[in-house]
Amino acid sequence: MRIRESVATVLAVMCEVGFAHGQIIRISETPQGEQLNGPSYGPSVSADGRFVAFLSDATNLHPADKDTYADVYLRDTSTGAITLVSVNAQGEKADRSCYGAQVIGNGEFVFFTSGASNLNLIPDTYKYPAYYWFDRNLGYAAALDIRDYEGELVGRGDLAWPDISSDGRYFAFEAQIDLDGKGTGGVFVYDRMSGAVRRASFSHDGKPVWGWSPQVSDDGQVVAYLSNADFIVPGDTNNVVDVFVYDFRTAAVKRVSVRSDGVEQNDEARRSMELSADGKTVMFMSTASNLDADRSYDDAFIHDIASGQTRIIGLEIPGGLSSVRMSRDAKFALFAMAYGEDWLADLTLNRSARVSNPPAGGEGAQYIFDGVTSYDMNWIAFEGSFYLPNDTNNSTDVYFMSLQPMKAFVAANADAAVFVEAEDDAFVDNDVIQSLGGELGDDVYSADESSSFDGVDSAQEAAEALSSLACPAAATMLLTLSFAGIVGRRWANRPTASRRNGGSAVRGALPRRASASHSGRSC
Repeated sequence: MRIRESVATVLAVMCEVGFAHGQIIRISETPQGEQLNGPSYGPSVSADGRFVAFLSDATNLHPADKDTYADVYLRDTSTGAITLVSVNAQGEKADRSCYGAQVIGNGEFVFFTSGASNLNLIPDTYKYPAYYWFDRNLGYAAALDIRDYEGELVGRGDLAWPDISSDGRYFAFEAQIDLDGKGTGGVFVYDRMSGAVRRASFSHDGKPVWGWSPQVSDDGQVVAYLSNADFIVPGDTNNVVDVFVYDFRTAAVKRVSVRSDGVEQNDEARRSMELSADGKTVMFMSTASNLDADRSYDDAFIHDIASGQTRIIGLEIPGGLSSVRMSRDAKFALFAMAYGEDWLADLTLNRSARVSNPPAGGEGAQYIFDGVTSYDMNWIAFEGSFYLPNDTNNSTDVYFMSLQPMKAFVAANADAAVFVEAEDDAFVDNDVIQSLGGELGDDVYSADESSSFDGVDSAQEAAEALSSLACPAAATMLLTLSFAGIVGRRWANRPTASRRNGGSAVRGALPRRASASHSGRSC
């Protein structure tokens, strides 16, 4: 696909979704747009991207909230309305801090945990419940009535690492206590409709085992989890943490952190592990060098449960992976690198592109993409500071933005335009030069130094030429992304760009002069 067609496609999508560079929305503010007087953090996004739940210590966000305990709020991005979630049926806010807010479905429910003493709506119990459930139609939070095999309420501190199905019916969690009379904790699934609690961590011969960090499919039938037990499946001799999948329908357990031919990994899986909504695909991080590529650092892998195939994703991405997230439909993945660079991968097309640069420094230097995304990865919420010009509260805030232009860019052409600055020179992808049909000037060269563009003296001017292809809002985004080197490409099997004077190669180099205003992290 020629670059002109690719750029036009991407810009058309940008115009359609109404997203321009810098349109980062601050979620943690009053309905009147005033800044908060305390930190906000821990965001979660609804499947449709309309609602964002978050925690805040601020005292000027709701009339009933005048203490500095962390409360749960829900922001409607369409109307700007803010709802206090951590309240009981009498309208009283939680008298202690809340944690782990998760918005469910399209914002109908919000799940959280709390140390409060006045949210317990379960009579005749002496324990404080582990989890709470806010119904937006009812307007208050009620405790989840999870019981062990003796009928005792499961209390705060007994459960950890919850994961919830998209409709909120199934909860997978790690139990620190014996819930089913088998003498040990492990991974369990709670059915909110029936009240049933079922163990999901079994060995191949039916023995209960310990596990953690569970993920549950939307139908509640498939559960993935981590464990270092060596008797879950036969032949487990690597003595490391592995990823296992249990299927309630067949009562079968399978180790999935293995090579496609069944060879076990030679290093351990990490906590960043996710299961697709349909229960067919597992993504996990591992430092193993024998799964699909011999690399000496963390990589992300996709395992197809039915076929048993394991493949690396983002092979062209440099090392230093900090975390990775997969969309619930298993079509996209976001990579946050330890040095601050972020990549987006289209798992269907097997393409990746760099979508941000390392932060330019200062208190606002956090990862945008190390946040929480919507079901299909169209939207992302993240926490940080000073992403907007009017951020002056010296506190962490929650922000929100669309990922649809980035997804469209990767899907349209992973070899699209890239502008790379090295010292005083700029290198422009050959495809850009060919599509514009010109030559570069003194300070701008092609990637293989075979072409130039008359009258274009910088990467910014080349980007301006591209910007004439579509609507102004999208053009602004493309211009700024291009100038910052944020618009990415696959470098695999491409010519190495090197300076005309024989200097060092700048393959995949980052722009030397990128500033906060050109890094995709502020307007």
